Amino acid sequence: ETFSPTPHTCMLKILLAIAVQYGLDLRQMDVHTAFLIPDLPEEEVIFMRPPPDLLSLLEECGIFLKKGESLRLLKCIYGLKQAGRIWYSSMSKGLMKLGFQRSPSDTCLFTMIDEENNDAIVITTWVDDCIVSYNNEKTWKRMLEKICDKFTLGAGVVVNGDENLLDIIVSNEGQTNKIY
Repeated sequence: ETFSPTPHTCMLKILLAIAVQYGLDLRQMDVHTAFLIPDLPEEEVIFMRPPPDLLSLLEECGIFLKKGESLRLLKCIYGLKQAGRIWYSSMSKGLMKLGFQRSPSDTCLFTMIDEENNDAIVITTWVDDCIVSYNNEKTWKRMLEKICDKFTLGAGVVVNGDENLLDIIVSNEGQTNKIY
C-alpha cells in the first residue's frame, strides 16, 4: 500500500481565510529528511541490493557481504514507494501523542484547542511540509519544542494575516538572508 493522504484544496483555502479573518499567525515548515525518520513496521519486510559505494563503506567497517546478498531495510529511505504512507503514519501518531486531534473530514488536518486558555493550534500536513496556524505565540513555541523533539523542522515561509486589510503577506526573509 503506497497511499499517502494530502489535504483537500478547499480546506487549505478555508484555513487561510479563517487565519486572515481572526488575525492568526501562519507558518509553513518543512520536516528535514522526513522519509528517513520512521522505522519500517515489522510487517513491512523490504530487501535491497546495496549500491557499490555502500559495499565499499561496509567493508571499511568490517562488514562483508557475499555476492548477490541483499540488506533488509529497518528504516524508510527516499524512493521507497511506501515511504510517504509510513511517514504520514509516524507523523500523525506523533502529533496525536502530543494531544492533537485528527479531523474526521480531512486526515491531513490536526487541531489542538485549549478552551480554558482560548488557545488554538491547527496543523495541516502534506508529504513532509506543513502549515501551522495559531493564536498564541507562547503556546505555539512550547508545542514547537515538543514537536522538534520528534522531528527536525526547517524554517519555511512566514505568512502573516491582517484582519484589517483582509490580505495575506508572504515572506521568506529568513531563507533570503541566508543567501546574501
